[in-house]
Amino acid sequence: MKSIEQIIQLQLLLQSVIHKIEDLDGNVLFKQKLKQLTNNYYTFITRLVEGVTDNMDLEEGEVYVEMVNELDKLVNSFKLDKV
Repeated sequence: MKSIEQIIQLQLLLQSVIHKIEDLDGNVLFKQKLKQLTNNYYTFITRLVEGVTDNMDLEEGEVYVEMVNELDKLVNSFKLDKV
């Protein structure tokens, strides 16, 4: 069961990565390729846990969405001006 939880965690992370890629300026040359590759990983991982995620009830689905939103907020809070 731990493996499934870890795979779902990867799925959550990739969903947040996809959101961040979508936020990139439209003129970023590698944006489309990066999004395509990330979507490929996301699709592969989603297939691994389809049975679990497809059987989520409404409340579990809302928790999933909230976790992705929290990851998005966390990533957006990173201050990289000191790097």
